[in-house]
Amino acid sequence: MQIYSKTVPQLDAEHLSESLRRLETFLNYFQETTDHQLALLRRKAEAAEARAETLSGTAESLAGQFAALRAEVNTLKTQVQALQAQGGTT
Repeated sequence: MQIYSKTVPQLDAEHLSESLRRLETFLNYFQETTDHQLALLRRKAEAAEARAETLSGTAESLAGQFAALRAEVNTLKTQVQALQAQGGTT
């Protein structure tokens, strides 16, 4: 049985330096991309929070208006019942 061996070329300092430079370039790009994506997500989260606060305020305002209308309807019902009790028409 014959065993073949391959020789691995020795990596010289220049080749290692170039490889490290490329790796550093990639890592810098990856970091910038990640930072950019995080910034976008933060802005979207802040905008969503602002919209939620606005909608919450709108909901509270509408609830107040609804309560006022409900009270007015109840008052009108009471007036109608009073008129009916006095013999008025419906």
